[in-house]
Amino acid sequence: MFELLDAVEGAGYLLGFWAFVFSPTYRAQVLARWRAAKPSTRIRLALNGIIATAIGVALPAVVLWIVLT
Repeated sequence: MFELLDAVEGAGYLLGFWAFVFSPTYRAQVLARWRAAKPSTRIRLALNGIIATAIGVALPAVVLWIVLT
């Protein structure tokens, strides 16, 4: 059960990264959440952003590398 939840969370990070890059509406919502957040919440949001960026860039890069080799 936890594996499924981890996969869903990973997919959320992956999709969230690309939604932030390509969707002005989603990006505005995230930035509004950032502006309204307390400093402690901003730390969590920043960590989520770092994780989403790592997954959003690294996972497609690894898949592409595997496909091309």
